[in-house]
Amino acid sequence: MPWPIYSCSGPIPAEPLQHCLWELSDNGVMMTLVGSRIDPVPLIDETWYVRPEGVRTRLSAGGIIVRRADSDRIYLALVRGEGSGKEYILPKGGVDRGESIEQAARREIEEEAGLGRLRFLARIGPLSRLSYDRRRWITTHYFLFATDQEETNPTDPHVPYATDWHAIDGPLPTLFWPEQQRLLEEWIPRIPGYLDRERR
Repeated sequence: MPWPIYSCSGPIPAEPLQHCLWELSDNGVMMTLVGSRIDPVPLIDETWYVRPEGVRTRLSAGGIIVRRADSDRIYLALVRGEGSGKEYILPKGGVDRGESIEQAARREIEEEAGLGRLRFLARIGPLSRLSYDRRRWITTHYFLFATDQEETNPTDPHVPYATDWHAIDGPLPTLFWPEQQRLLEEWIPRIPGYLDRERR
């Protein structure tokens, strides 16, 4: 008997990196249809934060990006594209040979979030976990950046990322990665102070 389909974000995609979200009834597992195959969207639990023996390592970089609007309200850039394509993340990615960690963070933010005019505010520090496919142990160094850029144009050639702005004093969506969620909860109260110091 076929699985019941509760919802789908669109028709079966022709492009392999366009996502269609399916929900299966028996165990509540979400599935993502990518091209002609169905991949589960994993539940990110504590096992993602325990490093298995022999797993390869990868150095990564990314950041929290904020913008102060003319109204003085502060907005946070969150990226959609990981998992089913609907979950929110902070932009980040691998450090290329010859790059500094900050250079890699800026490049990855431009590729995934489409934001190139970045002003350094603070170095946040590293967080580690398994990669999405659980094949590598990733340590990501995060930075806090400000921008005056509202329009976004992600340029990643492999994933159709999209960026949304969310006011930091309003309800924020839950992020796909729990460590990023905790990072935001820790840093959101600090952001106005960093922006105020930048004005002086």
